[in-house]
Amino acid sequence: MAHASESGHFYDAKTGEPVYQVPNLSKPGEMRPTTLRDARSTERPLVASVTTILSILEKPQLIKWKIKQAIMASLTMPRNNMDEESWLDAIITDANQQSYDAMSLGTQVHAAIQSAYERKDYPLEFREYVTSTMVAVSDKFPYKTWICEKSFSHPLGYGGKVDNFAEDGTVVIDFKTTSLNGKKLEKAGYDEHVIQLAAYRLGLGLENATLSNVYISTSVKGEVFVKVWTEEEARLATQQWLAILNLWKLLKNFNVE
Repeated sequence: MAHASESGHFYDAKTGEPVYQVPNLSKPGEMRPTTLRDARSTERPLVASVTTILSILEKPQLIKWKIKQAIMASLTMPRNNMDEESWLDAIITDANQQSYDAMSLGTQVHAAIQSAYERKDYPLEFREYVTSTMVAVSDKFPYKTWICEKSFSHPLGYGGKVDNFAEDGTVVIDFKTTSLNGKKLEKAGYDEHVIQLAAYRLGLGLENATLSNVYISTSVKGEVFVKVWTEEEARLATQQWLAILNLWKLLKNFNVE
């Protein structure tokens, strides 16, 4: 049940197909992750993903979460006979593992949801996540046929892969897993999330589509909140995206003809 993360990836500038890896010329027969240098190639020009471009933004919520993980790790990590440097390294390793585990679970939940929409099998351990998500989406946007994991490239010089959008072009959805639950889950939603959706809407050419984030709690199975961004928020996010895209191009000295 492969479900490649979009973050840090590139897309064919002409076809919109993902190009996650390229041949490793220094090790014939092997592949390596695609880089910005590869994207500048005149033989096969590539464009960066939306999330790669958005990575230039500060993420205070993520930083705060990582700091909390480090603090929690320090409270449970025995020092024993370790010197200070070794102890701190052990704390960092433990905190990073917590981050990795959270991201891994999020990827698996995304993959299960994708498989369900595509009428494919997925591990039963994710059934509650999948069922609650699909019911919540259906309740908010009834009678829709959904297209999953559609990749694209846009003439402005970026690409992406969209979690879900309605076949009739009226809704664009991005799924987000989070440890939040209860009332906090209903308050989920950051500017970056709607900017990402606005970039997808523009990239797909669905100028009038409703933008929605579906927040899936990983701390309480079955808790889902469907957030619908207003059109005013969506239009502002589109302008913000265009500014971020231009800044990223200038910072990376990147241009695709």
